[in-house]
Amino acid sequence: MNIWRNSALSMTSFRATNTGMIPTGISDDIRARLVNPDVMARPIAFLASNEAEGLTDQEIVATDFDSWLSRFRASKPRDHQ
Repeated sequence: MNIWRNSALSMTSFRATNTGMIPTGISDDIRARLVNPDVMARPIAFLASNEAEGLTDQEIVATDFDSWLSRFRASKPRDHQ
């Protein structure tokens, strides 16, 4: 399951996450712009939920998850919400 995909579209909103994979020698300015990895918790929990059953071909940007989830829910028929 891909949470994000490496495409031209995603790279316009891509921001690196501050994980142990970031080199220790980067500047404080760059480190301050890194996203906290906790931003992934809600999208991951959603993808593991029953509500995401059958979900395919979606690009979910964790930093924009609330907006994406609102659009997703609005697009579903009422009897499935």
